[in-house]
Amino acid sequence: MIIKLLLPKDRESIKITKLDDNISCAILHPGKSAKICFTPKGCGPEIVKDFVTKDIAGNYDRRDHLHISTVAKIKDAGWTPVWAPLQLLGRILHVRMIAQRTIESGHDPILEDAVNLSRAFTLEI
Repeated sequence: MIIKLLLPKDRESIKITKLDDNISCAILHPGKSAKICFTPKGCGPEIVKDFVTKDIAGNYDRRDHLHISTVAKIKDAGWTPVWAPLQLLGRILHVRMIAQRTIESGHDPILEDAVNLSRAFTLEI
């Protein structure tokens, strides 16, 4: 049985343009999306609703939960978080987490990678 860990949107490149000098670059590696939260106060229940309705264009459900982690824990799990603002969509605090396996060999993450990443997060809300 093959488990697909990456959705088509996880494979889309992310183009970033510096507005002051119009220089562009792209994040080409596929990965999983997350949102940056700088303070515990900013990571309350409202961020879940905001993330679901605005960032992934879904329908908010009170059963949606917020899982949090730190950059260090994500890196320890074998993933590299990369700030990847989706400028045209207004999602400035977007992050793409890329499996180290993908960076090193170009291969998609495997189930073990996904399990390691999930263990880096704890249920907050």
